[in-house]
Amino acid sequence: MAIFAIADLHLSFGVDKPMDIFGEKWKDHHITLTNNWKQRITGDDWVIIPGDISWGLHRTEILPDLDFIDKLPGKKIIIKGNHDIWWGTAKKNRELLEENGFETIRFMYNEAIKIDDVIICGTRGWLCPGDKDFNKEDISVYNKEVARLLNSIHCAYRLKENNEEIICFMHYPPFGNISCTQTGSLSEHTEFTKIIEENGIKRCFFGHVHSPDKQKSCHIDSLVTEYKLIAADFIDFLPLRIQ
Repeated sequence: MAIFAIADLHLSFGVDKPMDIFGEKWKDHHITLTNNWKQRITGDDWVIIPGDISWGLHRTEILPDLDFIDKLPGKKIIIKGNHDIWWGTAKKNRELLEENGFETIRFMYNEAIKIDDVIICGTRGWLCPGDKDFNKEDISVYNKEVARLLNSIHCAYRLKENNEEIICFMHYPPFGNISCTQTGSLSEHTEFTKIIEENGIKRCFFGHVHSPDKQKSCHIDSLVTEYKLIAADFIDFLPLRIQ
């Protein structure tokens, strides 16, 4: 058994949203993703997908995308992204899976999930203070996501029995003010990174960032935690093995 991760699938089988408008790399990306996935992943493996799985706005629009994911090899854990408008309560999400017979998918929301010697935790995240687009309307959402991250990590520690590694996944980068300079990136620590590092989380994976310049410079210095971008286009639609 192995564990893989990839964010930002941006599927659109149920809506008219061709991704190649965002660049040649996205042309028929579902075919590239399928081929890469089947070459690497077996039915015994797990794949963590932290957000933005579908452009569908309503549950009927996302069913073809969930069906696509469900039929790919492996068991999948999905975390909410900013484009996952269809996302409902934990109860409604479970009912969605059950009613449509999706057996390889699990949604993670305000919890943690143990997989052998690894415990998966995390949340969607949000824009962080210092980001050029952050405004007063974002404050309450940011604070809620900070609380959800802390709760998820607490859940992870309650699942911990021996030396299991707790790995954090977020959709948004957990740090703020991502901008590019000639010498690299300018990023600031946030409440997210403070919580992650104070709880001894050694690895944090995230998506959301698609600008090529920002992707190349999307990092922050830390002596505690390795932060790694796993947006699908950044890792060439090849799920990254993390365990």
